[in-house]
Amino acid sequence: MAATLVVLTVVLTATLRRSGLTSALDASVRTRADDLALSAERADLVSRHEGAQGWLVVVVGSDGSVELSTDALGDPAELQALPSDEVVRTVPLGTYAATKGSERMRLVGLPPASDAATIYVGRTLRDVDASIDNLQRLLVVSGLTTWALFVGLIWLVTGQSLAPVEAMRREVEAFSVGDPRQRLARSGAGDEIDRLADTMNDLLDRLDRSARRQRQFVADASHELRSPLAAIRSQLEVGIAHPRVVDWPGVAATATVEARRMQDLIDDLLFLAQGDAGQRPTRHVAVDLDDIVLETVHAVVRPQHVALDCREVSAGAVSGDAAQLARVVRNLVENAYRYTADSVRVALRNAGDDVVLVVADNGPGVPVAERARIFERFVRLDEARARNVGGTGLGLAIAREIVEEHGGMIDVGDARPGARFEVRLPRAA
Repeated sequence: MAATLVVLTVVLTATLRRSGLTSALDASVRTRADDLALSAERADLVSRHEGAQGWLVVVVGSDGSVELSTDALGDPAELQALPSDEVVRTVPLGTYAATKGSERMRLVGLPPASDAATIYVGRTLRDVDASIDNLQRLLVVSGLTTWALFVGLIWLVTGQSLAPVEAMRREVEAFSVGDPRQRLARSGAGDEIDRLADTMNDLLDRLDRSARRQRQFVADASHELRSPLAAIRSQLEVGIAHPRVVDWPGVAATATVEARRMQDLIDDLLFLAQGDAGQRPTRHVAVDLDDIVLETVHAVVRPQHVALDCREVSAGAVSGDAAQLARVVRNLVENAYRYTADSVRVALRNAGDDVVLVVADNGPGVPVAERARIFERFVRLDEARARNVGGTGLGLAIAREIVEEHGGMIDVGDARPGARFEVRLPRAA
């Protein structure tokens, strides 16, 4: 605002000086000169301007001598910045600027009259300078006043506008760490402040849910790790207490199974933690998903009573990380083996721009109300049975994260009977 006022002041005064006051002064000088040119009596012409404040009149003869002049002029040589001592005679006819001592002047030269005499009429810029000085003082005072009022108004309006934000900041600052239910109050005006409060409350809700998930995750992980450790410890304590009657190979075998189960859980936890931290390495290259499916399915240990059907696996190319996609297939097949009655079907086909992987079993299926929840971490629909067969409740959660990182989606439906898991991944170009 201050810079704008300064620029406006400079532009206004410069414009007024050049095109306003100076032009008006030039017009008055030319008018006076025209009137004087019609006067026959030169002496009377000059005498009438002797007392005129700021005016000068000079009559120059054909020889360049000053015949008549007002006292304001004195010696014509005092007019500075002119070409020679014959000051007035050598000046081209017309309007121009000159200086006499400290006075700045505007001069008008008239064509020689019939007697070959030349008349010069001039007027100082004293009145123009005084008007400009008064205008500048007025502009400075009014500009400073306007600037002060503007600053005060902005300060007042900004303070009133930000007062609700400051109240919101104090409210958030007063929140206690131990109470996750605290939320910001809305004013009910429906303005930007209310929308900000809604956004902050949504953020607090997400943080609360994230904190609860983390706490639950830590509690579940601790519980899952405690179970194999407790089994290993109990076996070893029994063996130490009765070293002669304990079947040590059996103890070692049991400890190995529990240790492997604990290692699998730790690997799954590390995989999920890397994804949460954004540090999971993923290589996206073109891979043949049918090769990955067949290799992974035959590598998973299949229960003897379960029949495996892979006849519907056809060619399908996707872009992704082969190791992670193999993990998806392994987790789905192991889950199907865990809950099926006697058969598992694996299919792979192209459907438009997608490659669809289907893993279906003929077990009890997944209730509709639980189909979204089974992809959460540490969720088991049959807790006792899942732990008994070695499930950690992380397989489907890991599968969903990998599929979504590859730009796909995973869903569960009804196989009539059993569960039918379907994975859709974008086809590779």
